Amino acid sequence: MCPGEQLPAGRDRPRVVRRPSASVPGLLAFLAATLVAGACGDADLAPTPSPSTPTTVSFAQPAIVPPSLVTGLDTRVEESFGPGRVTFATLPVIPGAEAFTAEIQQAVDADFARFEADTAPADDPPYPELLVGWDLVAASPRVLGARLITTELGAAGDDGRVQTTWYDAEAGTALPSSALLADENAPELADRLRRAGAADPRIDADALEQQLAAGDFDALAFTSSGQLLVEFDQGAVAAEGLGPVALAVDPEGLLSVFGQSASLAATAPSDPALAPPPPTATTRPAVTADSDVDCSVQRCVALTFDDGPVAGTADLLDVLADKGVPATFFVVGSNAQAQPDLLARMVAEGHVVGNHTQDHPDLTKLDAEQVRDQIEQVNDTVAAATGVRPTLLRPPYGATSPTVADVAAAAGMAQVLWNVDPEDWKDRDSAVVQQRVLSSTDDGDIVLSHDIHETTREAYAAIIDGLVANGYTLVTVPQLLGEIEPGQVYRGR
Repeated sequence: MCPGEQLPAGRDRPRVVRRPSASVPGLLAFLAATLVAGACGDADLAPTPSPSTPTTVSFAQPAIVPPSLVTGLDTRVEESFGPGRVTFATLPVIPGAEAFTAEIQQAVDADFARFEADTAPADDPPYPELLVGWDLVAASPRVLGARLITTELGAAGDDGRVQTTWYDAEAGTALPSSALLADENAPELADRLRRAGAADPRIDADALEQQLAAGDFDALAFTSSGQLLVEFDQGAVAAEGLGPVALAVDPEGLLSVFGQSASLAATAPSDPALAPPPPTATTRPAVTADSDVDCSVQRCVALTFDDGPVAGTADLLDVLADKGVPATFFVVGSNAQAQPDLLARMVAEGHVVGNHTQDHPDLTKLDAEQVRDQIEQVNDTVAAATGVRPTLLRPPYGATSPTVADVAAAAGMAQVLWNVDPEDWKDRDSAVVQQRVLSSTDDGDIVLSHDIHETTREAYAAIIDGLVANGYTLVTVPQLLGEIEPGQVYRGR
């Protein structure tokens, strides 16, 4: 979950003020799925699965590097909830590559600022929204590459953009996509793109020519077979609704020296080792408050955490282990893929890992196939890391619909909302979060918080002590609810 859930009035309504609703409109997975193949071999038609790419896609797309390959890689969530509009972004943070991280942060900040300047707020939900996700497209001791995918839903409808940022580790500098190319070969690149576009009926020749005339290619990457991939924003060279599309061409003779290194880092990635390896995490003994807990008799409360995991989630796991308390973590796929060790630790220590979707969209704005893809990507990630497939879904913003319920039911998953929200996203004050949880929680409640915030993590030792002192037994969501029905919505007992 995250800010902005829309809950019905009545007993199940949170007793603390909630955020306005938000969502992921066009869906990153859908946008990435619509890459157009051109002038490339059959090898490019078998894409590497990515945080925002469905495995069913058959179009050319960039090679994707698993973020867990990069030592020390963390993720950061940036969000803003201004009146009548919402933004949500995840971005990579790589120690030892500060200029790279700063360049990506600057791009996200620019997207947020542009969206807020150009988009009129809505009086009522659903609000205009913007979401930014990312893929790692190259990694080596010499080169890093990241691809930002921006999806917007505003008054003008869906809008999708893609850009790539590159990093020269030897020089310690962030570089634009143009750094991949040898300047003198720009005319040859244009000719190859024309030929690729002419071979694909989905490309508008006149629109492509306008893009070539502008010569501003800000989204260059490589396919898994080493083709040079040039991505264009939604509607730039193809029909509306396709999302960002791409043309793949032979890179022979087009690349700069840096571009050649980038190609190798994309097709044969390795750990850049820019930061010393973190200390080996020690798994604590599992919390064993399972069969002995009877929430029909005991006063039970379930603590839940959304949007992670991030590196700092380890600190919260330490607190939970020290207190002997289990919790339920609803993870976002793009963050979970970067932290498989934390997922494994959660399960090993007796916690439950639930699904908070791949890219954090408002699922009510998606069709059934898109909802299914958002859910299954996370289920696959969690299962690969832990051996356990999630059975709990928390729709972002608490936004659900009959379609979401049907997809969840088919996947064997119940929908879990909450009825206590301390708005930890808003004040970023540990004392305030502690006071709100302790003053608002009652028997049978599900408490919502976000492990992405340091102030939230720091509040929970005192919160746990306070709840226990007030006579509550802290349990996982399955322990609290008992037998649950797939597809159904639960907000507490």
